[in-house]
Amino acid sequence: MDPVKSYIASQAGKSSSSKRQARIVASGFIEFSRKTDPLKWTRDDVFGYLNTIEDYARATQYNYSVQLRAFFRYHGRVDLAELVKPPRRAEILKAVPSDEEVARMKAVAENQRDGLIVQVLSRTGLRVGELCNLDVGDIDFENRQIHVRAKEDWHPKGLKEGFVPFDSETGEQIKAYLGGRDSGLLFDLSESYVRRIVKDLAEKARVKDASEVTPHSLRHQFAVHFLRHGGDVRSLQKILRHADLSTTAVYLTYTEDAVAQAYDRVFEKAEEAEA
Repeated sequence: MDPVKSYIASQAGKSSSSKRQARIVASGFIEFSRKTDPLKWTRDDVFGYLNTIEDYARATQYNYSVQLRAFFRYHGRVDLAELVKPPRRAEILKAVPSDEEVARMKAVAENQRDGLIVQVLSRTGLRVGELCNLDVGDIDFENRQIHVRAKEDWHPKGLKEGFVPFDSETGEQIKAYLGGRDSGLLFDLSESYVRRIVKDLAEKARVKDASEVTPHSLRHQFAVHFLRHGGDVRSLQKILRHADLSTTAVYLTYTEDAVAQAYDRVFEKAEEAEA
């Protein structure tokens, strides 16, 4: 019997959203391992699959891990379930570099490419897979936006297509790096290699929790920076392409000081106008 179908059939009474997530996780593992016989699943299959969700939001990693453990237990693979350690929910934004730390990461870059990688990630909030599959032709310099879309050989599950804005400074740096080139990938690098570049720069720049800094940390940094400097959560949701506003709202926890300042600005101006 199909291991995914039998597992989903056992979820009677669960909500439709819970069943949907269970199917996504179970199907994703089967697709990755290419094995439908539970007895043939290995430790390498488990850790390999977990690596594919390494740059997901911490809350998403937590949910995937819980579902994966339940899937293994259902098929009698308790040994594999014990290998899956869900991250703590309270550490969703643990390793988020400050604006100053990001500036140092760019400063210590030994070449134009590495500095630009940090610049693009921290100014657009792109995911590492989106960065590595970004075609030069999808960069609209006139309107300053990047078209994020699936490609013939790259169409990950859960990809939300859309347009992501970038600032003029980032645009100028991209142009300088391209040097007139108008086709091909912006960075012809693997996701793992970009992760290594980001981690190395974080360590050289002496960023706090440098060993845990990933490209996704810079996506978090972008979101926190956006809200702290006057951006609204609805616009941020659109830029990050989150399907659910509650996913975006987690960043508000880290911007309470900025929210208080914005409140004061609004009502102080109102009081001055009335005076």
